[in-house]
Amino acid sequence: PKLSQAEQIIQSFHPDAETVLTFLETVREFIAQEKLADINKSFETKEAFPHELWKKMGDIGILGLTISGEYGGTDLGLLAQIAIIEELSK
Repeated sequence: PKLSQAEQIIQSFHPDAETVLTFLETVREFIAQEKLADINKSFETKEAFPHELWKKMGDIGILGLTISGEYGGTDLGLLAQIAIIEELSK
């Protein structure tokens, strides 16, 4: 399959590209499973985000992308964070 622009940048510049791309796929599965596209649409009108979903995002590592593993983050860096924010915003 064709890589997105974000994936191409990660593949070219991230020192641990394979881990980031694998995590990005995990995020995509999470988005589909939790039906985030529908939640994103309702968020614009309700201006509220489900608290239980926030915890699930933390559990899979989305909230600690730029935080060192020493402090409980995933330490995947800013490029990974940008790509994942892009996925979450779709």
